[in-house]
Amino acid sequence: MAPTFYQLAPSTWGAGQEIPVGHISQGALFTDFAAVRGTAYLDVVLEANPLNRSWRVRRRGAGDMPGPVLGEVSPEWRAQFPEIERVHESFLRPATLAAVKLDPDSGRFEVDVVL
Repeated sequence: MAPTFYQLAPSTWGAGQEIPVGHISQGALFTDFAAVRGTAYLDVVLEANPLNRSWRVRRRGAGDMPGPVLGEVSPEWRAQFPEIERVHESFLRPATLAAVKLDPDSGRFEVDVVL
């Protein structure tokens, strides 16, 4: 059965709060964004991690195929958005945008989820 996504409002309305993503998989980003200057936006899905109550931030893949995990949103940040738990409880997958930018000083990517 194909996953059913629930598009969260900020990517529709173009406004939202930027939530930092930790434990970023740099390799997954360098492949596609090494030549990008400025900020790039990509579609992501928030997956509930029952082990530590964080959200895994996964890039949306083509069709039914999941993309790579880009990092995770901490349990503290996840707790600030209890309304999204209803989406998970409905067996839907919350989808939104993530902002990806390369920090020129460190040479590492930074990622923020827009909620």
